Amino acid sequence: MEKYDGTSCVETFLVKFQTCAEYNGWDDRDKAAHLKTSLSGGAGLLLWEMQDATYEDITEKLRRRYRSREQQEKFRTELKYRRRKAGESLQELAQDVERITVLAYPAANATMRSARQRRIHRLAEQPRIGVQGPRT
Repeated sequence: MEKYDGTSCVETFLVKFQTCAEYNGWDDRDKAAHLKTSLSGGAGLLLWEMQDATYEDITEKLRRRYRSREQQEKFRTELKYRRRKAGESLQELAQDVERITVLAYPAANATMRSARQRRIHRLAEQPRIGVQGPRT
């Protein structure tokens, strides 16, 4: 299991951790123990105040510390202005829009995912700058 130090996306780390826990059949006590050993750097400092914490307590604290409202607003703005880059495939665009959407709207539901798909299709249909031929 990889380490988490607070410098990367906490949600990505927790999804990977949960996948590993499910695969290995860990109960909540096992998950808490493995999660504690996976924290390093700034994230590891949380353990000083949470020695007897449950798995839910630790994940909640990680989310509160590393997924702030300001970060969500930043990602919402990034999503609003995201455009398909020259040479970027539609699949690359879709992956990046999905990543930004999850970070901007952590509690997204099916309606939100549907809106994201519509946005991807609109972005794909927009002409790219510099693609037009010469004027005559």
